[in-house]
Amino acid sequence: MEKIKEKIATFSSFDEKDIDNYIKTGIKLEKNLDISNCSRQSFGIYCRNMCNFLINHTEFNYLIEVYNETNSNILKNFKNNIIYAKIIISYNNYLLKMIKSNDFCSKMVDNEKYTKWQPLDDYLFLLKNINTETFEIIKYGDNKPMRIWVDTKVLEDRINKLEDIQTNNIVLYDIYRYYLWIAYKYLSHLEKKNQKKKIETTNKFINRFKYLCQTKTDRLAVIIQTIRNFQQDLIRTRELADILPKEELDKNDKKYLNNLIINGGISVGSIIATAAVLYKVLN
Repeated sequence: MEKIKEKIATFSSFDEKDIDNYIKTGIKLEKNLDISNCSRQSFGIYCRNMCNFLINHTEFNYLIEVYNETNSNILKNFKNNIIYAKIIISYNNYLLKMIKSNDFCSKMVDNEKYTKWQPLDDYLFLLKNINTETFEIIKYGDNKPMRIWVDTKVLEDRINKLEDIQTNNIVLYDIYRYYLWIAYKYLSHLEKKNQKKKIETTNKFINRFKYLCQTKTDRLAVIIQTIRNFQQDLIRTRELADILPKEELDKNDKKYLNNLIINGGISVGSIIATAAVLYKVLN
C-alpha cells in the first residue's frame, strides 16, 4: 500500500491528459484498501487529488460540494466505510471518463444500484442526473453567514464566466442546483433567527425560479437577484460587517440594490431588465 500511496501523491495536480493513469491508479487503490492507517491516508490523498482536478479543470460547483461531503462521511468512520470508499472510486472513474470524452449523456452509471447508504447514494443520484434539469438537492451544509456569502460570490463568478447558456447544459444545471443549495442554507440561517418576512421573500424568489421562468436567461436573472438579496442581508451580520472590505460593503449597499425587493415582494421589472442585460452579454 505504501507504493500505491506514493504513486497517488504524484497526481496532486493532474489534468485531462493524466485521466487514464489516474483511473488505473484508483483501481489499484480500490483493490488494496484495508483498515490500515496507510489505506486511510492513501484514500484521503486520492480524494484530495480528485477534488483539485474538479476545481481546476471543470466548471462544477454543486457536484464538488456533494463529492466532498461524501468523502468526508466515508473518512469519519473509515474502518466501517471501506466498502463505500471502494465504490466511490468506481463512481469517480465513470465521471472521469465522462469528462475526458465530454459525453455527459453517457449511460455508464445507469446500471449502478443504490447502496442504501445516503451519502454515497446522493453522489450516485447526481451522476445519474448530471445532464437532467432536476431541482432535487442534498439538504446539508454550513449555514453560517460567512460561508453562505462566499458561496454567493463563487456562484456570481461562475455565472459571469458562462459562455453559451443555450448549449452548455451540464454547467447550467450545476448552477441551478448550486443556487438552490445556497438558498436552502440561507433559509436555514433565517429560520434560526425566526425571520419570517425574509423567509417568505426568499421562497418567492425560489418559486419564481422553479415554476415561472420560461427561459434559461430568465432563470439566471432570478438567481442573480436572489443572491444579491442574500448578500445585502448577510453583510449586516456582525460576522461579515467586521471583516469585509469597504468596497464590498459599498457594492452591496441598500441604495445599490433597492430595485431587488419591493415591499417584501419581487420586482418583475428588475428581473426583465437583468434578463435583457444577460441576454446581450451571454449570447
